[in-house]
Amino acid sequence: MELCNSSMIQKVINNSLITSGYQKIDDLIGGWHNGELVLLCGRPATGKTTFMLSSAVNIASSGIPVALFELEKSTAQLAWSIIQNMCEISYEDILTYTNVKSEIELKAKDIFQQLPLYMDDDCKISVENIRQEVVQLDKNVGIIFIDYLQLIEIGTKMESREQELSFIIKNLKELAIELDIPIIVSSQIPRNIWLDIKDKKPNLSILADFLGDEFENIDTICFFDRTFDYSRQEDLYFMIAKHPSGIENKVNLIFCKQYSRIQNSEI
Repeated sequence: MELCNSSMIQKVINNSLITSGYQKIDDLIGGWHNGELVLLCGRPATGKTTFMLSSAVNIASSGIPVALFELEKSTAQLAWSIIQNMCEISYEDILTYTNVKSEIELKAKDIFQQLPLYMDDDCKISVENIRQEVVQLDKNVGIIFIDYLQLIEIGTKMESREQELSFIIKNLKELAIELDIPIIVSSQIPRNIWLDIKDKKPNLSILADFLGDEFENIDTICFFDRTFDYSRQEDLYFMIAKHPSGIENKVNLIFCKQYSRIQNSEI
């Protein structure tokens, strides 16, 4: 039997955390924890998908294999977003393409050969399908991203949508524990619920109305909000509303539309 000491504790902590690539977030919560289910919430077009993609690229760039399940966009669309993100090539340049064709092709080839990022764009996928795919990869996947919760299939019809989402959340949490890795999943806040919020500030109480009983079993819940000034860069607010350590705080980030990227903010 080995005596528990500070070095052992630090080793356990280091092995159970994956940094997000965003310094302010990591300073607050350390990063993503193994066995943890994280829910990223926001109304449509607040930057959830871009954040997930940016975080997935950050983590994969550090050498940790990432599985990304994108249920709304095609793999081709994701690939272009990754090229924008990593090569700092604007969407306008991608549209014209001929101006930077050789540069894009060379960088894209290098990126997808080197980056341990495994993407799936099957729009009809269940939690069990996700488990099977990750296990079959046999690449020591360190984290799973899913975009987004409401598009995950359950394979059976339940009495209400609330029950269906509760079932999905329960199974995602069990999968995170089984694989001992973080699972990060985005979720839309329905427009009708958002419109009913008087101050338009997201809070935990609005989730209980459509996520059901399993809502309380989600380890970490974060909300997104952003400015809409239609400039190339906009403020993005990443709000930690629930965390196992009790942390509740807000982090300022930058939404860089030009490069399909979420960046650290100096503020």
